[in-house]
Amino acid sequence: MSKELAGLLDVHLAWKRLKHDIADRAFIGHPYNVSLIEFDLEKWLQLHLHAIANDTYSPKPMFICDVPKENGLIRPGSHLAYSDRLVYAACVGACFGEIHRTLKWSQGEIDFAYMLAIDAKNPEWTRDRFVGWKEFDRKSVALIDAGAPYVVLTDIAAFYENVDIGFLISDLRAIGAPAEAVDQLSICLNKWAQVPNRGIPQGQTPSDILAKLYFNNIDRTLKNMGYAHLRYVDDIRVFCRSHGQAKQLLIELSQLLRKRGLSLQSAKTDILLASDAKRKIEGVTSALTTVRINLSAKSL
Repeated sequence: MSKELAGLLDVHLAWKRLKHDIADRAFIGHPYNVSLIEFDLEKWLQLHLHAIANDTYSPKPMFICDVPKENGLIRPGSHLAYSDRLVYAACVGACFGEIHRTLKWSQGEIDFAYMLAIDAKNPEWTRDRFVGWKEFDRKSVALIDAGAPYVVLTDIAAFYENVDIGFLISDLRAIGAPAEAVDQLSICLNKWAQVPNRGIPQGQTPSDILAKLYFNNIDRTLKNMGYAHLRYVDDIRVFCRSHGQAKQLLIELSQLLRKRGLSLQSAKTDILLASDAKRKIEGVTSALTTVRINLSAKSL
């Protein structure tokens, strides 16, 4: 199996993707790590590919760094060894064609977070996150203006931490992802799990892509049930015809999530009149626009 897996992995493309993540998303980093690796990049890549082929690769434990959130809370940021990040990116990359085809229907229509690049071979395998959020808000306001009188705003409690690895691996097999890459992902994710069979590393683009696949069944089910909903990672907005339908939606969504080991965060769940929801959404858009302007100014 190991030689077959090595034959599937494009470590050069995985490095390009990993390097982009290091620049944009690393919680912990050393200023010279990339330079040291790229001093003899081909040797470094082949060393890890040979370890896969010879069945000597074994993922290292994941280090958790606590990342501040609002209200004094923290989220568990994930720090992986560069060798593990390379293998993770390469294995998800080997499955990306099947994932891309499976999720294409929802990108920019229902799912606006980390929207997949048009070309599955693009080293930047997701599109601009700020543009995705802006579209999420624009379409939300459009649905309200079209006449939805009630909006349910909710999100999921500790989404990434509660992804069931067994279900996720089953999802990958169901879409026809290469078995060897899926098997290696199962080994890695279970090694990194802080609770047995639970959780995917936060702060890693491969995890964002796997989380999208994990939620795909719920997105399809809600659509098939006749609900108009939009989603940004675990931030969900459902546009309802009545207060009664909104209450029914919360019951049915809770049941769907429970089957995947997930639950709604009650403190962030509201049924709002359309006018109140619109003010809240537009306030978030304004705040994020200010953040982006400030970040752009600092990068100049």
